[in-house]
Amino acid sequence: MAPAGTSLSAASPSASDPALDVVDSWDVTGPHTFPDGELRPAMNPALLQAPDGDLVVVFQTTADAKPGGELRQIRSSDGGQTWGSSRVIAESTEYGSQGAITSARGEATLPDGTLLLAYNDGINHVAYNSRESVVFVARSADGGDTWTGTDEPITLPIPMREAWIAGQILVLDDGTLLLPVWGVHELVPDWQTNPMRSRSGVLRSFDGGQTWTQYSTIAYDPHNPPEFPPYYATNYISGANETELQQLPDGRIVAVIRYATGVGPNQGQVYLSHSDDGGVTWTHPVATAAQAEALNLTLAPCTDHLAGDQAKLLMAHRHLDENGNRTGRTALSVSFDEGVTWGGQTFLEEPGGAAHLGAGTGEPAQLRLPGGRLLIVFHAEVGGDPRKLVANIVEDATSAAQCQAQADAANAAAAATPTFFVERADRDEWPWPQASRVTSHPATALVANVIEEEAERVGCAYDPALELSTLDGVVLDPADTLTEAGVWNGSTLRLGHSSPAGLRIGFSELDVAPATRPLYGWNDTCAHAPLALDYRGRALGLDLDLPVGQSVTAVELRASAAGSRLDANDYRLFTSDDNETFVGLQAEDKTHLHGWAHHDINPAQGNLSSIGYTNNFAFDYENRSPGVDLRQRQLISTIDLVNSNPSTRLQASDLSVWVSDTNDGDWTPISNAQISATTEGFHITGVDTVARYVKVVQPYGDTAFTFANALPELMVVNGGGVQQQPRFGYRNGDTDPATGDLGSLGYTNNFAFDYNKRSAGVDLRYPQFVSRIVLVDRDTSTRLTPADISVWVSDTNNGDWQQVTGAAVTQEPGYLVIDGIDEVTQFVKVVQPYTDTAYTFVNALPDLLRVVTDETPLYGYLNGDTDPANGDLSHLGYYKDLAFDYNKRSVGADLRIPQLISSVTVTGTAASTRLVPGDLSVYVSQNNDGDWDEVTDVQITQNGGSFVIEGIDAVAQYVKITQPYTDTSPTFTNRLPDMLRVSSESAERDWTFSTRVENGRVIHRFEDLTVTDRFLKIHQRHEDTLGTFVLENPEIDVSVEISSECESGPSTETTVRFGPGDADSGVENYAVDGGCTVMDLLIGDDEFRNHGEFVRRVTQQSGKLRGAGVLSIRERAAIIRAAAHRDAGPR
Repeated sequence: MAPAGTSLSAASPSASDPALDVVDSWDVTGPHTFPDGELRPAMNPALLQAPDGDLVVVFQTTADAKPGGELRQIRSSDGGQTWGSSRVIAESTEYGSQGAITSARGEATLPDGTLLLAYNDGINHVAYNSRESVVFVARSADGGDTWTGTDEPITLPIPMREAWIAGQILVLDDGTLLLPVWGVHELVPDWQTNPMRSRSGVLRSFDGGQTWTQYSTIAYDPHNPPEFPPYYATNYISGANETELQQLPDGRIVAVIRYATGVGPNQGQVYLSHSDDGGVTWTHPVATAAQAEALNLTLAPCTDHLAGDQAKLLMAHRHLDENGNRTGRTALSVSFDEGVTWGGQTFLEEPGGAAHLGAGTGEPAQLRLPGGRLLIVFHAEVGGDPRKLVANIVEDATSAAQCQAQADAANAAAAATPTFFVERADRDEWPWPQASRVTSHPATALVANVIEEEAERVGCAYDPALELSTLDGVVLDPADTLTEAGVWNGSTLRLGHSSPAGLRIGFSELDVAPATRPLYGWNDTCAHAPLALDYRGRALGLDLDLPVGQSVTAVELRASAAGSRLDANDYRLFTSDDNETFVGLQAEDKTHLHGWAHHDINPAQGNLSSIGYTNNFAFDYENRSPGVDLRQRQLISTIDLVNSNPSTRLQASDLSVWVSDTNDGDWTPISNAQISATTEGFHITGVDTVARYVKVVQPYGDTAFTFANALPELMVVNGGGVQQQPRFGYRNGDTDPATGDLGSLGYTNNFAFDYNKRSAGVDLRYPQFVSRIVLVDRDTSTRLTPADISVWVSDTNNGDWQQVTGAAVTQEPGYLVIDGIDEVTQFVKVVQPYTDTAYTFVNALPDLLRVVTDETPLYGYLNGDTDPANGDLSHLGYYKDLAFDYNKRSVGADLRIPQLISSVTVTGTAASTRLVPGDLSVYVSQNNDGDWDEVTDVQITQNGGSFVIEGIDAVAQYVKITQPYTDTSPTFTNRLPDMLRVSSESAERDWTFSTRVENGRVIHRFEDLTVTDRFLKIHQRHEDTLGTFVLENPEIDVSVEISSECESGPSTETTVRFGPGDADSGVENYAVDGGCTVMDLLIGDDEFRNHGEFVRRVTQQSGKLRGAGVLSIRERAAIIRAAAHRDAGPR
């Protein structure tokens, strides 16, 4: 799959249906709705007609599973023109103070006049990742005057943790009732990182809704990746969602399904399914081209005039744009082909004529009225007012001829250019949005041409051997036209052929939790289309399935271009035997190589030699300069010089630091380096430069040295990564932002923003995904307002600036916060309109402009952290002032990837604090999921209101600092990003990484591996859509190297034995694959740190041999017993 999605070939829906006309609109709710006369929220209406003709609307008063709220009812006796005051018919009773009442159009009027209303009582334990709900089905036999069934929830036919009402109850001709529901059926063990996806289904009742005894799933996609931050504001499970049902004139039932996803080209697509047996079984859902949410179906009045079983289906819905974003409008869409295509959008109206409604506007309910009319009630968000209910009257055509002409025109268009569905033959192993697409082609198009055009859209590389077949397995002749092949409007076809030779390759998407997210997207039916690796948290998967006795020692990935932003620090490797739980392989950085420049009297030209030297070295001797080859360009932060002698003649002023990229006469001095003497030698800070080579120069040319050590111990370079620090700059007089390039890059002093038409910006050094900018003022008053601010981005800072139109600016005292940027860019600037010199917004420029990218540490805190081992950080991304010694609060950071954390600096704004070093403790975590470990033996020093915590030396993604004070009288405050500064570098790793370019293509190589598990996941950390590393032909561009596990020769033991006596298992030491024996495969040439590690290895490997049929159950047990009796300690 290429970095960007491919648009569909299906035609876009027409602008409106000429037969549908909104003829009236009015408010349904207002202050009169509530007994106290207050303007309160009213949302999610259910619309019913009582036997006496009165209209009844039931609505909820709080948003989606928010605590509290009520289910209230209003009534109209004049066709909906006026409505009385509301009364409460249900409140939350099942979940205490956090319970929430929720309604979603779960209404029906039975043939005997009984009104039914299904609703939920639910709770958000962790929105939206851990929720519960029960279902109530209330009934009224007196037109809504009284209701029963509000005291006890119904009994569900299967266990469901969530069963949210998804749409109106459908009453079939035989009296069967169908109630659509959706949600997560169980809370799986790894729900916090890899939750069960939501599914939609239907409950069936055969006794008028008294009991619900059967359930069928309509839509469930286990591979649709959850949308966790940064892809959604909270942990959103994704998947099949609200579902609406309608019975067609021929008796078939159509289901339209809201499908929440973060992948694929159309992320708000409506999915379609049908049932021919009264809702017992359903066709596999397929993606239509319609983009919509909050769906409601009915048959249009025109249906009554159509011949035979033809139908005009109306879908009322929340409107989405082509990218799946809410527009704040509610619309009607029309289908004449049972939901295959949707067109003729007609927009409903807000009675006051408001042009810009809130994004949550929608949730429509429809009711057929006499005379070809529809009453539609939906909720609207207008300005800052609470949501209200509004009504529209929509008229359909009343002429039978006009109705039939519409249907005939739609049928003719469908016959000439059928719309149909193409899906991979292995779609069950893929996320649906990437495996199933809707398309349209002329009926005269050849099957062969359709295959060529559609292959890449479902992730297949085009191959003439690919075949299209029906769901029954009938292969279409590629030389036939669609008509000749029997492809009609609404057909579903399968594309594929056979698995390509070579590796089985897959991937996972939005993989923010690679230890628990399975791989999918396998090339089981066709070779992969081009696959961008550094794209939206994607991970590459290899199904190795190695024979016993073999292991993967190296993997190479070949990109389509000569360069990529990916480097060693971007990758993490994981292995798994079951594609469910993955274990990380730590990687190993290239070892630094030491050398020196002799007689270095001209440091600008003095290159290092003797690189790789490890013996004793005299520093202040014959103008020597010790140095290091870091093996790749890295960010150099500090240098430690360690002397084995007790004293030295060298002074800090004698030393200077120089760096080079080539070690070929290109040395430059670091003028900002700060050098201080220590008890062991010297500590150099402020280097903060990216280079491959670094050296330290001293002035002594004699041979009377006083500073010596083994060279690798004498000079230790600290740093990591290849990222340079952002450079801040500005432009005065930025009257044309589209061409106004930033200058003064590197500026760090005080800066007046609203001054001289200035813009402030930053060079991020390389393209990054920018999500937020926080403008920080030194005080809390400014003349700037959100309307004054605009954001512009550029790739080159050379007249190519583009405005970010989706940015949303909010203001708080001292801050202007810009969200919704969501752009990949290297340069970003913020523009303001003031041209005078009376500025009101000032700060040091790096403090004034805080740009948040996918690589920026996120700072957060936890109140009441009384159990630090389980206390997870929240409020990640917090940017405001925060009191530390307050309410048992902890502060911490998400470093975004595991890092070797060396020190943390905690700084307050006051010169003193009640906190002392003994009050602070350090905890680290890999997942921020109750897995916190305390770091002991740290050294904490205090300087007034600042603390430096050193000696952490732990590899983790999360770090937090705890303190003991539980009161609310803080003495230590600061803006959180300024309070906490974490010093870290890339973690040590057990595998090595290298890169090279061959034939214009960059190759990334992972080696020193010993992978025997079946699955290998190559994970990368970039969450944006830049896609600089593209595997053009993945089956060719990914290669592995495999070796035998006994290359040094097979064991000569006759039995499997680990020592004398009981350590001899008595099991024959069989020869296995590749000349290896059982002993070789159990322990090989490995060294073990302790007895427990040894026994675990034998247990694991003997299990694999048992699974491969080499060992029997008894033989394996004997081997494990022998391993347990072996003497403890390294072998």
